[in-house]
Amino acid sequence: MKNRVWKYCRQDGYGGDDCGIRTQELWINKYISTHRLISVGESKVFENGTTTNRPSLQELIQKAQEQTYDILLVSALDRLGRDFWSTMEYTKKLLRMGIRIISVNDNIEITERDFDEMDNFVKSICE
Repeated sequence: MKNRVWKYCRQDGYGGDDCGIRTQELWINKYISTHRLISVGESKVFENGTTTNRPSLQELIQKAQEQTYDILLVSALDRLGRDFWSTMEYTKKLLRMGIRIISVNDNIEITERDFDEMDNFVKSICE
């Protein structure tokens, strides 16, 4: 089983307080320990989640292409982004590269099948 993890923590803005990042990292580290996974890298970023033009997302794609990690762990799916369509675009890219995406607080794993079903559903109501 592939168990190399990339930890992704995002907080909108810094303002001298990194409590959000530290809390996310605590939850993710607990998940790693409980499931005996191996952390191979992390992104701890203070970026607005409403745009996909973020260096941290580019890094996730690059590291996935380099096969650095197998699992992307986030505390919650909204940490990847706040814009639905662009977040789906990045999710799809990662899933198609074989990356598992797990939201530790939601206790869910997004699979390519889940993504395709959700994508079809959304497209059907947006027609």
